[in-house]
Amino acid sequence: MITQTFFSLVRLSIGATDCLSQCSSTDEWGELYRMAVKQSLVGVCFVGVRHHVEIVQQSGKKANIPQKMYYQWLATAAQIQQRNEMMNKSCEELQSKLSSSGFKSTILKGQGVAALYSELKKFRQPGDIDVWCQGHSIEQIVAYLKKQGYAYHATAAHVETDFFEGVPVEFHAYPSFLRCPWRNRRLQKWIDSFNIENFDDSLGFRTPPFEFNVIFLLMHMFHHVVHEGLGLRQLMDYYFLLKYNHQICDFSNYIKTIEYLGLSKFAGAVMWVLKEVFCLEDNIMICPPNKKLGSLLLEEILQGGNFGKYTSKKKGLREKNAILRTYNYTKRRLRFFTMAPEEVACAPFWSLWHYFWRRKRGY
Repeated sequence: MITQTFFSLVRLSIGATDCLSQCSSTDEWGELYRMAVKQSLVGVCFVGVRHHVEIVQQSGKKANIPQKMYYQWLATAAQIQQRNEMMNKSCEELQSKLSSSGFKSTILKGQGVAALYSELKKFRQPGDIDVWCQGHSIEQIVAYLKKQGYAYHATAAHVETDFFEGVPVEFHAYPSFLRCPWRNRRLQKWIDSFNIENFDDSLGFRTPPFEFNVIFLLMHMFHHVVHEGLGLRQLMDYYFLLKYNHQICDFSNYIKTIEYLGLSKFAGAVMWVLKEVFCLEDNIMICPPNKKLGSLLLEEILQGGNFGKYTSKKKGLREKNAILRTYNYTKRRLRFFTMAPEEVACAPFWSLWHYFWRRKRGY
């Protein structure tokens, strides 16, 4: 029951409905706050809390949210607003520095996607900064960071560093990849069809267009749910991407690309979750919803929270023993075999390749 109440709060926050399914009791508010924290939706959900209080007061009643809880929610939302302002400035500064050093770059996800939230954009909870440096390898990015005196952690996927104090930055040679080699070749070919220099820079920094994000964000979610974990914040990003662009884009144009990259089943699962949680209209969906796989996806989201950080199963993925860690990852991935058979089957071989790749380079 509390889960459905939380979904009602989420829908109220984004303007999809005008009231909670049930007026929460005093004891339930604490659980709603914890669920918002777990899904990294505290800021956006606070907007729904304010709407709920206004609606109740207009009916001549008193809202039953404890005052202490309300102010805790308010304080966290204020911190998120401040964080967003800092992140926007950091994105501008980062891209300016990279440009002066000869890097073509664009900001992925994060602050660029937040702009789609309209008046809610200052309440979207930011994470780190992801920047794609087109035309530069991981080795070249590492060489640049070494020259600048930054400590770093490099993998084949990205190079992570604290480029700004308190703001982690991930540098990507390619914005995404797949463990399955033949699917990955298709993905990289699709990525190479874009030129960063043509991307929009009206926010003060470059961000990808819808044509890129409709596939990239789906791929990003796919990668995380199969290999790590996924939260509702990423689903909300995709919801606003589709809502913002549905009047100017024919989504059917992207079905072939989704099929080409092996994302059809996952896309159907995402559409079902978007309809179940956010009430996404059928005419805005990029493909028909898949209830069976969507239920599995939603179960994973509610259990693990943002990037799977809250699941007890996550502990086994931090094993120091590489063989045992690989076994635990494989066991987890098998849950999603129906959704991503090629990716799950190829993942252990990719992990072995990646181990030697890092050893050779001293990463």
